[in-house]
Amino acid sequence: MPAVSDRTRGVLLCLLAGVLWSSQGLLLRAIEPVDPWQVNVWRSGLTGCLILVGLAVRYRGGVLRAIQGIGRPGVLGAICFATSNTCFIVALTLTTVANTLFMISSEPILAALLAWLVLRESVRAATWGAIAGAGTGIAIMVGGADDQGIAGSLLALLGSFAFASLAVILRASRTTDMVPVVVVGSGIVAAGSALVLAGDIWIGSLGFLSCMVMAVTSSVGFVAFFRGARELPAAQVMVLAAIEVVLGPLWVLLVFDEVPTLWTFVGGAIIVLAVMVQALFAGRARP
Repeated sequence: MPAVSDRTRGVLLCLLAGVLWSSQGLLLRAIEPVDPWQVNVWRSGLTGCLILVGLAVRYRGGVLRAIQGIGRPGVLGAICFATSNTCFIVALTLTTVANTLFMISSEPILAALLAWLVLRESVRAATWGAIAGAGTGIAIMVGGADDQGIAGSLLALLGSFAFASLAVILRASRTTDMVPVVVVGSGIVAAGSALVLAGDIWIGSLGFLSCMVMAVTSSVGFVAFFRGARELPAAQVMVLAAIEVVLGPLWVLLVFDEVPTLWTFVGGAIIVLAVMVQALFAGRARP
């Protein structure tokens, strides 16, 4: 069997991350009505603990050095990570899963622009084409959607900018293991949310179980994303992970009958095509 190239491995890992993340809206809907800050406490707290256990297994006695090794870029990345995750959960409680994920779909464009501005990173023609395809799909879906949840949509957009910034930081720091960023960022979210709640953090047994599953899927997704992002330009990373935008609304449609419009399916098909084209060209491109 031929060896898998670093670029192909990066493509597969970023796609895996998107698939796992697409379950988050479904798991949140399963426990509504719920306080989003309670979800942030448990989802982020459990995620941080799971990643910390993984780091302990990998580094044994060197966990603290691994966390310290992220340096200032890692601290900035942790703040971006915390902002993105907080905005995502709060946005989901203010608007539909589809609307939230539509806004998140702007991440490839934001990542490409940030990488160009900050890293002076060139973007391949295939990536620009995939971004254009994804942007067209987003425009079709948003244009066919009802005008609702403005606050939720704006929060999702802010989260998108923060996550795109994280992707650029990961690319700039690809020689450093940045997985500890999840631990630091998750701690920021959990602690900050607990302060907002003034100690009233218990979410109930079902809520705790759902947050645990959310933590497991998001943790594995984050590890896959961080590993994949080290092998690919930031814009490619965000386009591939955008498969979450297509699958997320589909899960809540199937389980909770949260029905998107016809334009959602049309736009979603275009995004899937863009992701497939991007994955194909990424696999053929020279490292």
